[in-house]
Amino acid sequence: MTDKAFPRGRFDPEANFVVNRPILISGEEIAPGTTFDKKLVDLRRLRQLYDQRYLRLSELKKIEEVSKLKARPGRLSIGLGTDDAGD
Repeated sequence: MTDKAFPRGRFDPEANFVVNRPILISGEEIAPGTTFDKKLVDLRRLRQLYDQRYLRLSELKKIEEVSKLKARPGRLSIGLGTDDAGD
């Protein structure tokens, strides 16, 4: 999901990742722009690489998909296209 709080997208361990900066793993340098093989590291290290911006998501979910999400009860929903207060 993309939004202001997560402009890069939320971390999703099932997603595909692309190398953002050169990484040295097991003595091999992985160049930016190449698809990252998640089997090289465990989940904790994958998350760390993502948080440190060594990796990025290969595809961000489109804004249309985010707008289809239902508002949760008790949460303020902004910009979902309905304006009940407008007369």
